[in-house]
Amino acid sequence: MKKWNYLLVPILVLGLAVSFIGCSKDEDNGTTPTTSFEDQFMGTWLSTGENVAAGFTSFDSLLVTFNDDMTIETKFHIDGVGWTTWGGAWEATESETGTIHSVTIQYTQADPVHDESGIIQVVEGSPDVMTLEVYNTALGLDIPTPEDGFGGTALGDTWVQTYVRYE
Repeated sequence: MKKWNYLLVPILVLGLAVSFIGCSKDEDNGTTPTTSFEDQFMGTWLSTGENVAAGFTSFDSLLVTFNDDMTIETKFHIDGVGWTTWGGAWEATESETGTIHSVTIQYTQADPVHDESGIIQVVEGSPDVMTLEVYNTALGLDIPTPEDGFGGTALGDTWVQTYVRYE
């Protein structure tokens, strides 16, 4: 029996040493979430009341969801009528000079099907606030750039949309 005790102690010490070496603090085994530039936009955003852009005269609220698979769903609400939903894909390009970035949206589930380009910014807070200014590229309008800033084109702030993080 004493012979087994002499063997058992070194085996336990060796087993503990292997378990401590096998899982160092520097290794996360893939459980630490990675964040990307696009993560700041992910989620659902609501624009209602004074946050609805002046150009959206028939809408009383908008609900936009940026998904992590780079799809987008935009819902427009008209009081007394209901919701209209557009779907598609989106892509943001990180600015090299500031917090306003370029964004492109391809609405493939809309009437009419179209592309929009413009600028986007998220400011963290309670709640987070997203500002979005995009134009239908087929209309031939000047597309805002991060350098222009919001309202920096000939149309001013008519189509500058403000959202708060909803979900």
